[in-house]
Amino acid sequence: MAWLEGTDLTSLSVRAASWASGEWAEVTVVAPPARGSQTGLVATVMEDGNWLLAWSAFDGRDDEILWSIGRDDDWSVPQRLDRNNSVPDIMPTVVSTPDGALLSWSRMIDGQYQLLLSRLGASSWSRPQVVGPPGSIEPGFTLLDGQLLLLYRHAWPQAWAVTELSPKGRTLRLAVVSDDGISRPVLMGSSGENVELRWANNRRRALGWEGLP
Repeated sequence: MAWLEGTDLTSLSVRAASWASGEWAEVTVVAPPARGSQTGLVATVMEDGNWLLAWSAFDGRDDEILWSIGRDDDWSVPQRLDRNNSVPDIMPTVVSTPDGALLSWSRMIDGQYQLLLSRLGASSWSRPQVVGPPGSIEPGFTLLDGQLLLLYRHAWPQAWAVTELSPKGRTLRLAVVSDDGISRPVLMGSSGENVELRWANNRRRALGWEGLP
């Protein structure tokens, strides 16, 4: 288990503990409190059994995406995923792949948040690539029917988008639906021509896939 712990949003540390033989091991502090907030903690278990944690941490100027790999109580020193910059990097989401992991998040680019994607290979992250238009936020990965899908929100015009990705992070196709509600839909199924979304009020929409050049 991994979690954030602290008395307020500016004092949160990243902690982890493993469960074995019917009991919890001692808690490990993966990352002590930073200069400001640490938020958006996400995790995945990779093919080799190691855990990958990622989160957004304020470094005194802006938020950066940090990551750490561990098993039991042995965790790597947290590192920035990308080189230092002066713009916010927020809302990470991560998924394991057969040869590593993919991580997506939103970065402020020219005054608007935009989705980026990076791939973890043998020991390092690839250079982040843009995978969403200006105003793309709230990404979330889903593995569905053998497909790797990334669902995210368009801030303006208001909409939800689904991108199918290859395990190496290549964008394969896209589907978009206009929606001005506040609830996040759930991916229900995907076929050769459509992907289906369902909202909390049981409203469903089948979106047609768009081919990419």
